[in-house]
Amino acid sequence: MNSSIIQLTDKEKILLHLRDYINQTPPYPVALSQEGISEITGIPLPHIPRAVKSLIQERFINESKDYIQGAERRRNAYTLTADGAFKVGELRDRLNEENVVVDKKKIKIKEVNKYLGKQYKLLTIIQNIKDGVFDYHNIEKKKVFVNFLDRAPKFRTFFDRENEQSIINKWLSTPSSSILVLHGIAGIGKTSLGLNCVSRFKDKRHIFWHNCREYDSVESIMDALADFLVKSTGNAGLREYLLGRKKLLFDLRKAYKMFVDGLQKGTILFFDDFHRSSQVSLLMTEFSDCLSRENKEESKEIKVLITSRKIPDFYNRSDVILMQLVDELQLKGLSEDVCRQWMESEGLELSETVFHTLYSLIRGHPLSMELVLSRREDLMDYSSSVRKYMYEEIFSKLTDEEIRILQIASLSSRALPLDAFETNMNVLEGLVRRSLLIEREGKYEIHEAIASSISEKIHSGLREKYEKILKRLEKG
Repeated sequence: MNSSIIQLTDKEKILLHLRDYINQTPPYPVALSQEGISEITGIPLPHIPRAVKSLIQERFINESKDYIQGAERRRNAYTLTADGAFKVGELRDRLNEENVVVDKKKIKIKEVNKYLGKQYKLLTIIQNIKDGVFDYHNIEKKKVFVNFLDRAPKFRTFFDRENEQSIINKWLSTPSSSILVLHGIAGIGKTSLGLNCVSRFKDKRHIFWHNCREYDSVESIMDALADFLVKSTGNAGLREYLLGRKKLLFDLRKAYKMFVDGLQKGTILFFDDFHRSSQVSLLMTEFSDCLSRENKEESKEIKVLITSRKIPDFYNRSDVILMQLVDELQLKGLSEDVCRQWMESEGLELSETVFHTLYSLIRGHPLSMELVLSRREDLMDYSSSVRKYMYEEIFSKLTDEEIRILQIASLSSRALPLDAFETNMNVLEGLVRRSLLIEREGKYEIHEAIASSISEKIHSGLREKYEKILKRLEKG
C-alpha cells in the first residue's frame, strides 16, 4: 500500500474509530452513537446504518440500546467485539507501517506522534494525509472550538436576567474564581440562564456541558471528560490512562491533573443539574483543588459553571468568603415588568387586576409562567398545574419540620431571626442550601417564588399560632 493513496472504507473508518473507545460502560459517550460516529469519521450520517449493519453481521461490532451521555432516552450504541478488536488490530498494524512525509522527513505513521510530541489518533492522521504528506499544520490552523452544547436542552424563550447575565459574563471574562455556582429552586431558570451566557463564547472557547444524572458513575464522568479532551485538543493521554486502568482503581488525582493539564486556556466546563448526581459532587471535591492550583500556577483561566437546586457540599464557606475560590449566585423570580412583557410577546394581554392576581401566585417563577401561557384559554384553572409542579418538585421532598419553618417564613414580610423558628441551625442551613430560604446577616426569609404556594396551605389554626409568634417578635 502506497502512503500517497491510503484509502479507507467506511467500515474500516468505523472500526478504527471504535478502537479508541474500547471497554466503555453505560452511559456511553456520544461518540459511540450513529451521530457521533458520523461526526468523527466524516462518513455522512445516511451511510452509517448500512455500514454498521454489515459490521454487525460480520460480528465485528455489537449494537445495544442504552443510555448515551447527555441524552434523556436510550439510543443505539456501538462497541467492538473480540473479533472486531482483532480485525482492527491487524488494520492498525498495517497502517502504522506505512511511510508518510512530515516536515519533509519520511517516517512511518507509527512514529508520527513521537516525532511531533502530539497525541493524534490514527484515524486523524490518515484523514490528513494528502499526496503522502501528513499536513498537521492544517489541523492546528483549523482551530475549531469544540462545544457539547448541542446536547443541551433548547429553550424557546429567554427574558431579562440582565443583572445575572452581567455577573456571569464578567466572571467568564476575567481571571476571578474558578467556580461559579448558580443555584435556585426548581424551574427558576438556572439552565436557560447558564446556557444563554456560555453560548456566547462558543466561537471563542471550548465548552464542555454535562447533564448530571442519578445513574452517573465516576467512570462515566471521567470518560466524558476524556472524550471532550480528545475532541477539543487531540490529547488522548487521559483516555489511554483510563483504558489501561479500567480493571483497576485508577488514581483520581492523577486523572484530574492529566485532564486539567491537557485543557486549553479559557475552557468552560458546565455541569448542569449538579444536585442530581452524588458522583459528580464526589469528583468535584478533588477536582476543584487541582483546578485552583492549575489556574493559579499556569494562568489557564479555566471556568466551571455549576447549576444546582441546592448549594453543593464539596466546598465550605471560607472558600467563598475568605479564599474567594468559589462564587455563588442565587436566582430569584422575574420582575412584574418582565412577566408582563413576556405575556404580551405571546399575545396574552390581561387587565391589571387579573395580572396582579396571577403574579401574586407565581412571583416571577419562569416555569409557572410557561404553565400560565399554556393554559391561557383557562386561566382560572391554571393554578392547579402550578401547584402540582411545586408539590412534585419541591414540597413532597420536605420534612414536616421543614414545612413548618417555611410556613412561618411565608407569613412574614421581612427576614426572621433564628429563634423565630424554634429549630436547630442544621435544618435552616439545609433549606438555605436548597435555595428555599435566603440567609441575610443571620436572618432568614423565604424564596419569593414559593411564598404564596406555602402560605395558602396553612390552615386557620396554625396560621393564628404562627401570627402570634411573629407579633411577639415584632414587640420584642
